[in-house]
Amino acid sequence: RDTLYADYDKEVYTVNFYVPGEYGVYKKVASLEQEVEYEEEVNETSEIEIRYYDFKGWYTEEELTNKAEFPYEITSDTNFYGRYDLRKYNILFLGEDKI
Repeated sequence: RDTLYADYDKEVYTVNFYVPGEYGVYKKVASLEQEVEYEEEVNETSEIEIRYYDFKGWYTEEELTNKAEFPYEITSDTNFYGRYDLRKYNILFLGEDKI
């Protein structure tokens, strides 16, 4: 009897990270795109700085309902969406013409 061995390649999926752009439309951060094999984990990428906004985490859908927990196991093409909140400032007025 001969022994047969199956040789196969794992599926490869694309992982993308998106950040808010003009008019609330998400734009892909091309430099963060990754090709990942099935069941491989990805780690949280560094946040993308957006002027006047604070980064609040990566989410698995545009509606920002489910926050992604990293490392994240990849089983299909996956997109992550960054949540950013407008930075708030407190201004204290000390007296006439002084801030």
